[in-house]
Amino acid sequence: MSFYDKDTGITSGNVSYDFVLVQNGTEIHRKSGIANGGGTFENFVFVEKEAGDVTIRIEKIAGTDEYVEITVNVVPEFDLLALLVLGVAFVIVVILSKTGKKLPVYRNLESI
Repeated sequence: MSFYDKDTGITSGNVSYDFVLVQNGTEIHRKSGIANGGGTFENFVFVEKEAGDVTIRIEKIAGTDEYVEITVNVVPEFDLLALLVLGVAFVIVVILSKTGKKLPVYRNLESI
């Protein structure tokens, strides 16, 4: 995040703010911070139960009532079931390739 003086357009230093995440009208995270030199970042790791629309709200900017908010859609990565299915499929492919057994489809191709 970068904070700019609205009159000059130049980054402002030592700006206080609250970083807030809201989902379904419920605040799921709040952290106060200070942007030294006009810029900073916040790191938040979402868990699977927090998938869906989340509003990122930066409020109390420089101790004022000013705020900015954007809505993002949090999409989960592979869930446990998908990882298990991929893992089992991989193991089956490795076992079949190591045993040298060929599937009937491949036998028919070799006779051509």
